Amino acid sequence: MIRKFFFIVVTLIIILSGCSSAPKAENRINELEYGKSVRLSLAWNDNIYELADESIPIDQIDKKIGVVNKQVSPYPTNNGEVGRNTSEGPTIIGNGGGNLFAIRGVNQQEQLAIELSKNIYKKCIFFTKLP
Repeated sequence: MIRKFFFIVVTLIIILSGCSSAPKAENRINELEYGKSVRLSLAWNDNIYELADESIPIDQIDKKIGVVNKQVSPYPTNNGEVGRNTSEGPTIIGNGGGNLFAIRGVNQQEQLAIELSKNIYKKCIFFTKLP
């Protein structure tokens, strides 16, 4: 009798502990939600950044950190890519690619700047990690 009781208790503990260890949520948004909320994005340093409407004054631009040079649709899946999920979205990569810059006093993981044309910079805000 005690053996049966012990076996049932151990079995229940195993079952309950298995149910409570659900997979942890990752820092990603499914493709459908991504497409609804982000029009232009770029992948750099294993992160995806959303291109914001906010311009960055030239005096806030720090050192050049890289280049994105491949246009993809609808969204980037590799570092160095720029994605757009609408066919009418503007192309932001020039002949030599889009130069990326750090912003003075801002963590590069949170925000960076892309040069759209000579001395015209737009803010890119961290959106999620690359899948």
